[in-house]
Amino acid sequence: MGRSSDSGFGPIRRILGAVGAWLGCHQLPERSFFLNGVQFPVCARCVGVLFAQTVTCLIALSGHFTSFAVGVLLMAPMGIDWALQCTGIRESTNLRRCITGMLGGAGYVTVLVNLIVIIGTKMLQWDPFGLAE
Repeated sequence: MGRSSDSGFGPIRRILGAVGAWLGCHQLPERSFFLNGVQFPVCARCVGVLFAQTVTCLIALSGHFTSFAVGVLLMAPMGIDWALQCTGIRESTNLRRCITGMLGGAGYVTVLVNLIVIIGTKMLQWDPFGLAE
């Protein structure tokens, strides 16, 4: 399946499309949003994921983040939507893909931030030579 024309976005769309492809986005036209007849450089789910990851990173950098468990729960709807579609039980829509992508993207960053905090805390407490005694 071919991608739509780059006219309207020019080199920016090509760069974003290459980044999206590198990140693993399939960029299928039927699963993508269009603006003025031009396909977004990533699919609807990836739009949601990337938007939410960016916003959640900014929130986490300000010192606000939630628990690991909440992060896992936020990822569940995206996994369920993907599984229902993949098994043929229910076809998803671009709006649903985008919304579940936002939840999944926020959940992923939340889990990642929590892991970084846990590992960082353990590393700061690590005393392999017993110097703290």
